Formats: sequence, C-alpha cells, structure tokens
Amino acid sequence: RLPLLGALLSTLGVPVIPGARRAEMLCPSTPSTPGSAKVVLSRGRGAKTAFNGRRAVIGRRLGGGWAAVTPEGSQSAVKWRNGHWSEEQDDTPVAEQDDAPVAFEEAPLGWLPQDLIVRILKALPTPDICSALQAARALAAYARGHGALCPFTECHLRDGVPAGLGVRPSRQLAFARNLGEARAQLRSLHVEHGTNEVDVVRWLLQECDTSALARVVIDSAKAPFGQMNTALEPTGLIDLTIRAPVLPQNRCGPFTEGVRPTTARTTSGALAQHCPALTSLTFMKMAEDLPRLASITSLRRLEAAFLEVDDVNYLVKELPNLTHFIVHAGDRTALAHERLDLESTSLQSIDISASAKALSFERVNCPALREIVCGGDGPYGNGLALLVPNDGGDGFVHWYPEGDPDDPGALCLFGTYPNGWNDQEVPSPLEIPSACVVTWKQWGGWCAQATTSTTLGEVAKAYEGRAAGSF
Repeated sequence: RLPLLGALLSTLGVPVIPGARRAEMLCPSTPSTPGSAKVVLSRGRGAKTAFNGRRAVIGRRLGGGWAAVTPEGSQSAVKWRNGHWSEEQDDTPVAEQDDAPVAFEEAPLGWLPQDLIVRILKALPTPDICSALQAARALAAYARGHGALCPFTECHLRDGVPAGLGVRPSRQLAFARNLGEARAQLRSLHVEHGTNEVDVVRWLLQECDTSALARVVIDSAKAPFGQMNTALEPTGLIDLTIRAPVLPQNRCGPFTEGVRPTTARTTSGALAQHCPALTSLTFMKMAEDLPRLASITSLRRLEAAFLEVDDVNYLVKELPNLTHFIVHAGDRTALAHERLDLESTSLQSIDISASAKALSFERVNCPALREIVCGGDGPYGNGLALLVPNDGGDGFVHWYPEGDPDDPGALCLFGTYPNGWNDQEVPSPLEIPSACVVTWKQWGGWCAQATTSTTLGEVAKAYEGRAAGSF
C-alpha cells in the first residue's frame, strides 16, 4: 500500500524528493534543530489566530503531527500543527545536507498536515482506511473524525460484500452508527436490509452529510431481518425440537428511535429529501413510493423492478435528466405481453432484456435514444421485432432470421414484439431514431444488433451458425 500512498501524494501535489535529509522530507518547512530555530507562525484557527504572523521558537515534538512552539512575548508553549509556519530568513549558514537517499517508507503519514491526511484517506477503499487507522497510532484519532475530517465516504452494508469495499457483517451496524455520528460525507451507499431494517437506511440518510451522495443501491428482502442482524446471532447446533423458527433479535431499535418525525417514511422519500446530487439509483427489488422517486430530478441512471407499465411510462416522463433506464419485472407475470409508451427528451438507453416475456413498445418518442436492449428474439424474448411486408396481403408480418430473407438488401424495419396472448394482433411499424442501436441478448450469451440502416441480409449473416434453438 505504500506505493499507492506515494502515488496519491504525487497526485495531490505533495513532492517526495529522494536525497533530502529526513527532517526536510517529512516536513519540508520544519527547521531541523528544535529549541532554537525561529519560525513565523501561520494557519492558526480559533483562539490561535492571534499568533498568526508572530515569530516563535519550536520546542519538542508532541506526536500526531503536532509540536510545542513558544511565540515571542509569550511565557508558555502553544500546541501547533507541524508545517503551519515558515522559516525566518537570516544569514546564518546552513549545515551541509546529507545527500543519501531516503526511502518513502521512512516518511510517517501522521507528519503531514491534517487536511492532507484526510484527503489521502478518503481516496482509499474502506478496508485500507481501517488498516491505516489501526496500524498507525498517530492516525487513530481520525477514526473519530467528524464531518469533513471523517475519512469514510462509502457505506456498504450487504451480504457477500467484497473485501475491498466494506466491513465484515458482524460490524456493519456499528459501522453505520459511527458513520451517522460522525456525519460522514458519503459518496456511495449500498445496503441490503430486511423489512424491519429500513430505518437503518433512513437514519443514515438523515444523519450523514449526503450533499455529494451520487450512487445508491438498495436491496430490500421480504424477510424481517437481513444479514446485518443475523450476523450478530450466536452460532451453534440447531435444535430440531423447536417447531417455530426463532427470529433474530432486532438490534435496529436505536436507529428507529433516532429517526426524526420529519424524515420521510420510505427509502425513496428519504433519498428525495436528503440527496440533492443523486445521479445513480438501483432498487434490486421493487421500486416504491413512485411520486417521491419521480421528484429526484437529478437522477441520470435508474434500475428497478415494476408491476405496471404505467409506472415505467410515468418515471420516464417525469425524470428530466434520466439517460439510462434498466427495467425488471416485479414478479413472474408482471409486465408480460404489455406495451410501453415512452416519452422523454433525455433518455439515451433503455434495457428491458431481463424484464418479462413479450414486453414491447407501443410508442418511443425519445429523440435522444441511442440504445434499446431486448431479451432475445424467440418465444421468450421481448423488446422489438423485425418486420417485412406481407406477401399475402396488406400490412406486415414478423420476420425471424432463420434463413435468407426474400430481399437481403431491404433495410431493417422494427415493430412491436409478438403478443403470445393475442394471435390476431397485427404487427405495426415503430419509429425509432436513426442512430439508435437495437440489441437482442441471446440465450447463448451472444448478442445481435441492428439499426435502421442495417440490411436484413446483414442480420441473417450475423445469425449464421448461432441461431439454432433460438426460436
């Protein structure tokens, strides 16, 4: 991790110069002879602002990035941050410096200015922050940092969280409590919770500084308690004589008691209330409180499950900055064989590949649309279908690329997907922007793509050797 720290220091503008003597490298503006060197104090805060600009003599090091200094005219020493001074210029000759190279490992992070330490810690993933706080005694105080001094900017409270993103499950509730009490400046939040644990999310959004929170993932389970509570249960043998299961102990009471009456009762409401910079939101399960969700006008990416196509149409129309929308079905039958009616000036991509069988479009009034992702083109597919003129009469029929088309040079014409519940439905062409790419995700893991300028012959060629079993 030390090379990573070196790169971060260079990125933040802190020079690490090999060949400099140790004291000069650790604190470039620090005189090397404590007790006699005179400096001019600066950057003092609060009651210490009275000493700014005054000469002082540096005394002993206090540890943790501090030193004792005695200002001119004062009989007592003052605790002062290392480096918050400038050397007084005089004609005293400086001793020759040792040019032997000094390794970066010899530079303690704790000797850097406080604001720079926090900036470095915030650039690290959560486990590395914890390791640094535990390994360096001088940094231990930052574990209790408040507001801008709190080094944690991400909160992952979920099962199976990768080691590089969060803390172990048995410490997640305590970690959430620490973040809220420190008013951590969160940038990302990923929480998996049960129905009785939603107040943990509401309390975090209420207590933390969420003015810069941009990415949120919520995975709400139907069970009363998720891994945050169950991870704290003692392990042991299972008593098979117990007929009724014993629920985990509810340890979320302090969070529920701490939620203010003014905080919205739903997750969507709390996000709309406290997250003005939210741009990416994912509901791994069902979207809830749609009116409050639609009021988060900063959203650019939304992923959620729905029960009604009207809910999807409503959000696409109400969110003025939405560019990417991923739609899932709320259950096995939700959205199946339904038709979406989309109207948006900002939408660039919509993905319904994992939603429902035969979900299609009635109208796509989205001039900025550049991508439609569909779920295959067989009987269990969805999205858009290719149309060709009906040789036996008026109108169009669906064309599946099972073989060579009658007119390989004909341009692709897109229409509604076949409705398996209505064999009498007549396919109708659908207008999409010329720059929009239609993608069909196939069962074999490969994709087929086409635009309005793609020919049927090109589509048929893309399916050669791959389409077996697709229909």
